[in-house]
Amino acid sequence: MKHTARGDTHMRHFKLPGSRMGLLRKNGLRLLAAMCTACLAIGASAADHYPGKPIVLVVPSVPGGSADKLGRLLGDKVGKSLGQPVVLDFKPGASGLVAEEAVVKSAPDGHTVLLDQSTITMNPVLLKSRMRFDLLKDLRPVSNLVRFQQMLVVSTALPVRSVQELVAYAKAGGSLNYSTMGSGTPQHVLSEQFLRSSGITATHVPYKGGAAALLAVASGDVQFNFLSVSTGQGMAQSGRVRALGVLDGKRASKLPDVPTFEELGYRDMASSWLGIFVARNTPESIVQRLHQEFGKALQDPQVRETLAEGGMQPIGNTPAEFMRQVADEIAFNRKLVQEFQISVD
Repeated sequence: MKHTARGDTHMRHFKLPGSRMGLLRKNGLRLLAAMCTACLAIGASAADHYPGKPIVLVVPSVPGGSADKLGRLLGDKVGKSLGQPVVLDFKPGASGLVAEEAVVKSAPDGHTVLLDQSTITMNPVLLKSRMRFDLLKDLRPVSNLVRFQQMLVVSTALPVRSVQELVAYAKAGGSLNYSTMGSGTPQHVLSEQFLRSSGITATHVPYKGGAAALLAVASGDVQFNFLSVSTGQGMAQSGRVRALGVLDGKRASKLPDVPTFEELGYRDMASSWLGIFVARNTPESIVQRLHQEFGKALQDPQVRETLAEGGMQPIGNTPAEFMRQVADEIAFNRKLVQEFQISVD
């Protein structure tokens, strides 16, 4: 009597005939193809029925700033094109984290869109410990809509009428405070670059939003502020604040007598932008639809004229290009934070 190894009597090895195995492979491939086709169909169906309700444009600031103006301008065009209104939802606070997290947690169906400025690329550097999401994984960049000019304004109570006089005032012992819409914002970086280049010092006073930061200058609570031309030129024209310089290489159309920082010898000052993002897992077809619709709005002659008057340059890059831009800026900001020793106040 032959004895098998222990346990062998409980084991059976079955070998399927070649034809049967081939049939299973074919059926498996057919099932996989069917599943892929179904996924594509779902994506196409999502775009076909999009939008099914109003689109909410979440803005991480208070009303009155550049994001508010751009959101209303483009939202009107996009809403008419899509057949659904675009409404703005202002969620200021925590350098944009409140608004950003709201979009991260929203349904990935393209009906909640984040309109954020370049500050978003500083948050993973300065506010990493506070962030409950990963910017590059949990938000999907759709398009960098515009780049906008910044300007320097001072309080009319300050006895200066040029950048040179402002620097001389500080070097003579004059005390300076400057406002921004938060730590790590482009305005904060610009201010630090200006101070470093000029060899002067000033105290940073952060506010919630560009409008509030500008009002602080108008009231004399602080002495100067960097902000977008679209936000500040109205008060400059009315005389409530004094404009000393604009950035981005060309003078503002509505402030032709105000020199550029480049004319004054300043180089490589930080620029700002506004772009749109959606929650991850938003169907690709909807991401592309949003990109196309906002891009189309940016090409409208009336929109371009309004943007130019407000110191904004239309960009409208692709989702892939915007993703690379965001990743590159996060890496660049790590170097800036170290160089200027920027921290959260």
